[in-house]
Formats: sequence, structure tokens, C-alpha cells
Amino acid sequence: MLTGMVLVPLNSTMIAVGLDAIAHQLGLSVAAAVWVVSAYLITMAVVQPLGGKAGDLWGHRRLFLAGAVVFLAGSVMGAAAASLPTLIVARCMQALGAGVTATNGSALLRRSFPTTLSQVLGNVGVVQSLGAAAGPLLGSLLIARFGWPSIFWVNLPVLATTILWGWRVLPPDAPRLPARPLDIPGAVGLGGILVSATLALKNLAVWAWLLIPGALAAIWFVHHERRAAEPVVSLSLFRRPGFLVANGSILAANGFMYTLLLWTPLFLRAHRVPLTTVGVILLGFSLMSSGAAFGGSRLLSSGRMERGALVRLSFAVDAAAIVLAFLLPTATQVGADMLVLLTAGLGSGLGTVAMQSTALLAARRDQAGTASGVYSTSRYLGSILASAALSWLVPLPPLYLAVLGAVALLGILMSFGYPRPLATSRTLSA
Repeated sequence: MLTGMVLVPLNSTMIAVGLDAIAHQLGLSVAAAVWVVSAYLITMAVVQPLGGKAGDLWGHRRLFLAGAVVFLAGSVMGAAAASLPTLIVARCMQALGAGVTATNGSALLRRSFPTTLSQVLGNVGVVQSLGAAAGPLLGSLLIARFGWPSIFWVNLPVLATTILWGWRVLPPDAPRLPARPLDIPGAVGLGGILVSATLALKNLAVWAWLLIPGALAAIWFVHHERRAAEPVVSLSLFRRPGFLVANGSILAANGFMYTLLLWTPLFLRAHRVPLTTVGVILLGFSLMSSGAAFGGSRLLSSGRMERGALVRLSFAVDAAAIVLAFLLPTATQVGADMLVLLTAGLGSGLGTVAMQSTALLAARRDQAGTASGVYSTSRYLGSILASAALSWLVPLPPLYLAVLGAVALLGILMSFGYPRPLATSRTLSA
């Protein structure tokens, strides 16, 4: 499962250092090239709840392996792409495969490790954070040596291992449930809402009119999901306080992190910082985030900190990173950039396991795929907001820092809503 799940963060961060090269080779503006990121994130956000629901109905092992096959096909197409539309389609295929793989991987973990879930998610978080850590440096090295298509080719050996090894060792699925239809209209409606919101955020002067149909679509979506037999987003889950606050927290946390990962390379490159140096700086961020996620999981599993307190500490450290960015001359000092990024990495990693375990444990075991999908959609909504806002944050560093500071403050406030006390092992196995 880890070999498949590591590709999601790896491909998210590799592309961050490749936008400039893609824009140059394909003759695009940076704003146009950002759609390579936005298309991936929107597709992930739409696919994950649907993929999780499909796994609940038809088997998590089947869907995990099928997602890996689709991811492989999208990677081959992306490496061979010679135009922006083809590259966007390839990225959507990658997102389709990654979304199905990630949600059903989490559901398999929820089923296989009911009493040690926080510790297992911590181990998974370390591997995924290492994938995110390797992305910027690996991407910068590959692009410098072989060009941007190489960041797609590198997925192939990992995916081949995932498919062949997973076929042999993943636990078998339970007997199939009676066939029930998936909520395709709901998925289409959710996609329309996300596309409308992304376009409007990217350029309000041109796309502001989309806010009205987007709002109407959102009203229809909520009404439809309440009546759907198998909703793409189970709104009843949001009646559980733990699930609601965990989803809000990961949306804010991922928006903070992704804005940082996308904005930093463009900012540093504008100040003539070498691409390999940018990769090393982002590597430090991701390594710190990886270590912090592991440490956070151990604090939870040992009972030394409650989930809410750990999430609160996470966002407080993020806020400290923004204060440092205001005080230090990051545009001219690589050491200052590294200090800010390391502090932000510590904050971004500490609370992730607390958020994810809270969301998964708030749902019944037979809802594990659905809960994982909704949680992953919330994660990617934060990323979508970050990528959409990138075009107007790039030329305004003070506004960029102010927005991130507000996000950190919001996360601190939400942390007070986490359930207490920590779940016991009896609750975990229920």
C-alpha cells in the first residue's frame, strides 16, 4: 500500500518545481501552466469520495489496484504530452488513479489495524512525507538532466511494483455487496462547483459571474446528497463533531502547506536562486514535516497529548513561521528561507495524524472508504484554494504572508473543537 500511496505527495511536489520548465517549453504563461496543478487537484477532490464509496461497495483491494493501473496510464500519457490540453488530460488521469488508490489504501489500513491506527498512520505519514520531501529535489534534478517529461517517467517502476506486489500480498476483499448505483450526478455537481470556484478565484475580473451558478450548484448539491441512495459525500458524517472539525483542520493545513510549496519556488526563482538550491530548501521543509508527523503519531499513541492539543500546537508553529518570514530578509538570504521553511514544515507535520485518525475513527468501519474519501476531498480543497490564489499572491508577498497567518489562526481556533478524551482501544476496534 505504501508504494502506491507515496506517489500522491511525490507527484504533487515534483510538479511544483516543473511549472517554470513546462511553461517555457510549451510556450505558456505561468498562470496557464498552473492549470496543470489545478486540474490534478480538482480531479482528486471529486474522485476521492466516489472512489472511497466504490471501495465500500466493491472491495478496497480491487479499487486500490485498479487505481494504480490508471495512474500508470496517466503517467505514460503525461511524459509523451506535447501540448497543454494533453498534459491536463494526463494529469486528470493521474489524479483519478491516485484518488482511488489513496482512499482505498486508507480504508485497508482502517480495517487491518483497528487498535493501532494512530501509530500505523504515523508510519504511513512518514513515508508520504518522504515522498513529498523527495519530490522537489528529485524533480529539480530530473528536469535539469532529462527535461520535465522525466517527472512522469519516474512513476513507472514504482507503479509496476505496486501492481505486481499488491496483487500478491494485499488482503482479500470481503464478499461483494448487492450492486448499488454510485452517485454520478453528485460527482458531476461537485466537479462543477470546484471548477467554478477555482476559475473565480484565479481571475475575479473575468470569472466572477461563475460565483452565481456555483452557489446555485452548491444548493442543488446539498439537496441532492441528502436524498441520494449512495451519496458521493455522506452529509450525515458531518453531524459528528470530530469528523467536521478534522475536515476543517486539514483543509486549512493543506491550504497553508500547498501555498507555501507552490509560491516558494516561483518567489525564489524570481530572485535568481538556482533551481537545485530551491529543491534543497523544499527538501528541508518536507523532511521536517516527515519527522514531525512521526513524532506527532508517537505523542498520540503514547497518550501524552490529545488530538486537539496537538493540532493547536501544529498551527501555532505555522503561525511562528509566518512571523519569522515577516522579520527575516528571505528574498536575499537562503539561510533565512531555510529557517522559515523548516519551522513551517514542523508545524505542517505535527497535526496531520491527529486530524486523519479523528476523521477515520468518527466513522463506522463499513464507512471507512467514504470517510477517507471525504477527508481527502477536504485536504484537496485546501490545495485547490492555494493553487487558485497563486496568480494574485505571487506579486504581493505581504498579502501572501498575511493570508497564511490568517489560515494558521483559523486552525488554532478550530483545534478547540476536537473531541475529548482520546479514544480507547475498545473504541478504536468498534
